[in-house]
Amino acid sequence: MKRRILQTTLLAILCAAAPLALVQAGVVVESFGLTTFDPQENLFTSIGRPTSPGLLAGVGAAEEWPVSINLARLQTLPETVVLNLPGQESDTLIRLRAEPRAGNGYLWTGGGEGCSALLSAKPNQFRATISCLSGNYGVETTSSGPRLTRYVYEPAPLGAENDVVLPASTPTSPNIPANTETHSLDGPASLDTEIDVLVLYTANVRQALQAVGIDATTYMQDTLAATQMAMDRSTSPGDAVIAELNLVHAQEVAHAESGQFLDDLNYLRLDSIAVGLRNTYAADLVMLIRESSPQPNQCGLAYGPGILTTPPPGPGFAPFAVAVTKRQCSFSAYPFQHEFGHLFGGNHNPEDNSNPTPLHPWAFAHWDNAPNPEDSARTLLSYQIQTCHGSCPQVLNYSNAAVTLTKPWNFRTGVMGQRENALIIEEFASITAQYRSSLDRIFADGFE
Repeated sequence: MKRRILQTTLLAILCAAAPLALVQAGVVVESFGLTTFDPQENLFTSIGRPTSPGLLAGVGAAEEWPVSINLARLQTLPETVVLNLPGQESDTLIRLRAEPRAGNGYLWTGGGEGCSALLSAKPNQFRATISCLSGNYGVETTSSGPRLTRYVYEPAPLGAENDVVLPASTPTSPNIPANTETHSLDGPASLDTEIDVLVLYTANVRQALQAVGIDATTYMQDTLAATQMAMDRSTSPGDAVIAELNLVHAQEVAHAESGQFLDDLNYLRLDSIAVGLRNTYAADLVMLIRESSPQPNQCGLAYGPGILTTPPPGPGFAPFAVAVTKRQCSFSAYPFQHEFGHLFGGNHNPEDNSNPTPLHPWAFAHWDNAPNPEDSARTLLSYQIQTCHGSCPQVLNYSNAAVTLTKPWNFRTGVMGQRENALIIEEFASITAQYRSSLDRIFADGFE
């Protein structure tokens, strides 16, 4: 009650003193409540009335707002940005990474108590990926200016958990060395610490992005940057980042979307163009993004190391370190990051029983199905089960018992000794970073 009285009083003072500033200041007061933050640090300098989702909203869009972005502050790559979402308590995001881009553009990622955000700008285009305990949001630039969108995703359909495949069930490539005994790689190449990623995408993806004014190259850069932000946010406090990623190349390929996801994986492993690109750019991992899904109950497919007859992480698995994902998914906010995690041996939440032989008994995702529907959430490799209370928003975190999000409620993102995807990624990141060296040896032996 005191807060409401104080809001009303301040709004009256603003009306009398600065009519022109009322729109911006009033939004801060009415939508977010009074805080000690300097309004000049806010991400959004103004927020309009909510509207129904428009063309740019994408799959899962529930609500939209016209917004103005604090570009002047963001161009300085600030240490902090205040995320002031409508109807939510403000959250101060601390910079994780930032870099300038051509034409006064930039890429900025940061995280706070309950949210993380990727902010990307280039001339005439601003994009944002925002993950919070309170929900999933995004910003795209339309012909009428930036629009903030809130997304809500469906429960995962039956069969969605079948998105990890065994290499033994696919055609065998020639001259692939079998290595099921060791995870180690020898030689100077073992000094490599970055995981080099090649992202390929279809013409349908490029056309869909162009239709809504999004540059395909920027989109691919932002997608991997969001994956890096997930690695950063999933790291135990005080530890080195669980995985360092590097986008070596992104390119459209003439690959039809008419086949099944398994056909896409075979394309990535066996097609001369796809294999040639991987060889040229010495990519440790290869991801293909497509616009459509051949299987309505799935949004992607990846090989998983160490499942039954699958080689464990190491040279034997290197040729199979590929995955395909649909660009947008009706039951996952982050399908790319989901399939990406499978390539390290990360598993879904243990309820789905999709992997009978995990690399470790604790290599599972986590979700919290709290009695209060507003206190339920899930990590990147966890699917929302039909019985989940509320919408179970997907946070941009791999499960880790040492990481807790605390706003607006406490969500411990893992369970010690039971649900720790981040630790499996951390364990095998250095091995994954050597796959390109393993592939160099394979190509030298005649595998093309």
